[in-house]
Amino acid sequence: GTETKASLTPPLRESVEGQFSPNAAIQKVQQYTGAGLFPTSTIPYGMILNVIAKMGAPQQIQEVIDWMEEQDDKDLVPDKICYVELLSAWRNIRDPEKCDSTLGELVKKMEE
Repeated sequence: GTETKASLTPPLRESVEGQFSPNAAIQKVQQYTGAGLFPTSTIPYGMILNVIAKMGAPQQIQEVIDWMEEQDDKDLVPDKICYVELLSAWRNIRDPEKCDSTLGELVKKMEE
């Protein structure tokens, strides 16, 4: 297979003990992917982003999206779902300006 940087963990802040840890979840996805238990794709990352969106942490979602964009793996390019989760997170913390800019990014992705 193609060697990627997928084994590197996105730079997420650690969560409070006892709460969902995006970093730990991403590490687990990478562990399972590296072991061949499921293929590299954006699907498990999208599920993690969904949880982060519900937590109201759009900055963490942006960190994951940025990390995904830096990977040398076409299967990890952030898809529309990733941007929808980012939009949802900005909505959840009621930041209309960020919602508008994220919506603009989403429209650009849909046109690609």
